[in-house]
Amino acid sequence: MTDGLVRELPRGGHCPWLPAEIPAGAAGAPDCWLELGVESLSGDGDGDASRERLVGLGWRGGSSVLASVARHKTMASAPTAGERWAADELTALRETRFTPGAIARFLEASLERSAAMRAGRPALARQARRWALAGALGMLVGRDTAARLNKPVPSRRLMIGWLALEALMLDWHLGMLEGLSGEAREGLTSADALTLARMALAPLAAAAPPDEAWFSLLLGIAGASDVLDGQLGRRAGATRFGRDFDSLADLAFRSAAIHGARREGWIDRTSHRVLTARQALLAGRALWHWFGRSHRPPPDSSPVGRWHAPLLIGGLAVMALGQRRAGNHLLRASAIIGSVDLLAPIPR
Repeated sequence: MTDGLVRELPRGGHCPWLPAEIPAGAAGAPDCWLELGVESLSGDGDGDASRERLVGLGWRGGSSVLASVARHKTMASAPTAGERWAADELTALRETRFTPGAIARFLEASLERSAAMRAGRPALARQARRWALAGALGMLVGRDTAARLNKPVPSRRLMIGWLALEALMLDWHLGMLEGLSGEAREGLTSADALTLARMALAPLAAAAPPDEAWFSLLLGIAGASDVLDGQLGRRAGATRFGRDFDSLADLAFRSAAIHGARREGWIDRTSHRVLTARQALLAGRALWHWFGRSHRPPPDSSPVGRWHAPLLIGGLAVMALGQRRAGNHLLRASAIIGSVDLLAPIPR
């Protein structure tokens, strides 16, 4: 922005005011640029990344034209009380070099905060318990129905264990049910229900191969829920819970689906290696930001990175249709694009 300052345009020579989004010397680039304003464009609904358009006057060859250029911008909103608490606890944990005693104190503090949240918001705690119980019963009924139809399913013990872990995660993180500016939300929404359901499908996805039709159905359900929970979440207003659990649900389901496809030999060795490398890079990046810098990892750094998930799900779906070679090519492209995006610098 010009901050209200009017500066004299240089008479010849390189103009120092070209924004980074307009490389000097590029075809059609102006010789100089005077920024007039910033127009917000629609974001992706996660509350972290949005797009904006620079609008200004570009001078080229002595004539001026109104011009604009799109860019990505990371929104640097103030951390919420919950985020500040997490940052302080993670910083203290790091400063003690992750000793067993420090880890125990960190877990104790987390459980105490969770208990305080349940006591302070009893209606939300009751809703979470009802949802966890209803969801578990529904998933077990679905698992037993699929078994009666001779579909490959996980053991009841594994399914119950996974659902219990998911219920504990929900109970432990009720404090995240707040807007991105820290305002408390009344309760869980339909978008949260879809996210939790997708996470619960992970054991079924891992067990589904070699049944191609069953595996395809689960991929379709997970993909539809991913699209719908984003739309519903934007309509209701983004929350820290929805933002972070959506990513966790995606990771759980996709990892399970990859495991099942690899077990049946659908994914070849090369594809599995690049997928494993990408997952390791993702995990390492997350651990570094959480435990090394005391904040959540930044969002995708470029629009190209958004192709990672569609290529991954598409590759698995193509494999389920019997096209193993084409599916492996899509999986490799997905892993490469996802890895490059993780390593790319975040635009400022």
